[in-house]
Amino acid sequence: LGHVQLQKAFRQRQVLPAPACSAVQPSHLPAWLLGRTPELLFINKPAGLKVQGVKNSLDALMRTGLRLRPTDDPKLVHRLDRNASGVMVVARDADAATWLSAAFKDKSLQGQARGSSPHPDQQLLAPGLHIRRVYHALLARQLPRRQEGSIRMPLLVAGRKVEALTHYRVMQSSPQGISWVELEPVT
Repeated sequence: LGHVQLQKAFRQRQVLPAPACSAVQPSHLPAWLLGRTPELLFINKPAGLKVQGVKNSLDALMRTGLRLRPTDDPKLVHRLDRNASGVMVVARDADAATWLSAAFKDKSLQGQARGSSPHPDQQLLAPGLHIRRVYHALLARQLPRRQEGSIRMPLLVAGRKVEALTHYRVMQSSPQGISWVELEPVT
C-alpha cells in the first residue's frame, strides 16, 4: 500500500463519529479499514477508544473483527492514546508483527525480508515501506502556508531534561486564523 493510495483512501472515506466505547463491537472494525496489504491492515482508530487493556479495547475487538481471511491473526505493534484518533497499522500475522515491531523501533529495517533470519530467497514483507511518525494538529493561529522548520525544545522525562527535535510544516492556513500543521518528532 503506497503513500498515494493511502492518501486517496482518506479522501474517499467518510469520517463517522465513534460509537460510545462500551457500544463498540467487532463488527464496527471493517468499516474503519482504510487499506490493506497481504501483511498489514490500516485502520482509522476513533478518539475515545482504548487500544489495549480493557474488554472493549481495539486489541480485544480486532481478534474477531479484523479476521478478514482464515489465516489472519491480527496483532498490534504500536499504540495511540485513548483520546487520540489516527491510523493504526495492524500486522496480519506473527511474522509481520515481528518485522513491523522492529521497524517501528529501528527505521533502518524498511523493506527487510520476512522472518528473523533473512535469506535472499525470502519474500520481502513490505518493499518500499517507510515508517514515519507524523502528527497533525490544528492551531488557533494563522501561519504562513508552506512554512517549515524545526523546533528544538527540551522535554521533561522522569524529572530530567532531555533534548528533543521536531520538524514541522504548515499544510494549510485559513483566513479565520486556523492552521493545519504536520509535526514529525526526530528525537
